[in-house]
Amino acid sequence: MTLHKVGIIHNPIAGRPATNPLVGSVASGLMALGHEVTIWVTEGRGHASELAQLAVDSGYELVIAAGGDGTINEVLQALSGTNVILGVIPIGTVNLWAAEAGLPARADLLMRLFHEQPVRRVDVGVAGDRRFLLMASVGLDAAVVQAVATQLKRRIGRWAYAVSLSGLAPAYRGGDVRLSLDGKVLHVRPLMMVIGNTRRYAGRLQGTPHAIADDGLLDLVALTGGRVWNGLPQVAAVMTGIPALRRSMLQRRARSIEIDAEVPLPIQVDGDFYGVTPVRISVLPGALRVIVGPGATPGLFLVEHAEFEARKLRA
Repeated sequence: MTLHKVGIIHNPIAGRPATNPLVGSVASGLMALGHEVTIWVTEGRGHASELAQLAVDSGYELVIAAGGDGTINEVLQALSGTNVILGVIPIGTVNLWAAEAGLPARADLLMRLFHEQPVRRVDVGVAGDRRFLLMASVGLDAAVVQAVATQLKRRIGRWAYAVSLSGLAPAYRGGDVRLSLDGKVLHVRPLMMVIGNTRRYAGRLQGTPHAIADDGLLDLVALTGGRVWNGLPQVAAVMTGIPALRRSMLQRRARSIEIDAEVPLPIQVDGDFYGVTPVRISVLPGALRVIVGPGATPGLFLVEHAEFEARKLRA
């Protein structure tokens, strides 16, 4: 498939400076293949969303987010609900979507994917007025995200979250929550709840290991208990992935999730602090077209073939 206009939205402070040459290499390769390529550089929080909207309005067929999951989240705010394709150059501190979608950190392989376009439609979650590709969560981990210092994150990367967790966890208490799942009401006391559109939560850990990115549903997993040590067996379940341990966790699947806490609880969306409860979280089925690689997480998609593969089968 030949594209005429490709936009690359580059977050220059994402990840390590050594990864930044990937952007120029991919752009040069795509131009050599006949694509018209524009590179925009972000200047602060929210700018990637503005640039993505500019790309949509200007008729770009493919928009590539060069950054981490936060940059991707900003870009998809404009792309979801359109036919514009999202590609990713993974250069961020955290690259969960790149790992899920099997996107390599090599310029030659990325260039080939962006040129050949193995495209899938995936669901998009909505927390309040913020769309997400990966997950939203409420409780302890959102408090950790809120507390992470930007400068520390730039200096030590994902370890900044561990520093924040070690300071917050001993005193953190779960709160009473009214949880509505497609209208069915539950009362729970969670330390944290993860609402996943995809599976990965941190590195190789899978917070919602049964989530499917194109099934029109969101997966909820809650670690319950009043204090952190009450939830240690469930933390062990997430760390090990042992099914028998996971049975002690609250696990549900729904299209619409409403969360209201007795004491407002923090919320994070795709790794960025969003606000506090109450919040309604829902799903937009098939709202985003994304490029995926051959190493995508097995079982993450219901639809067997990417769009370009399906076209070849019909030809």
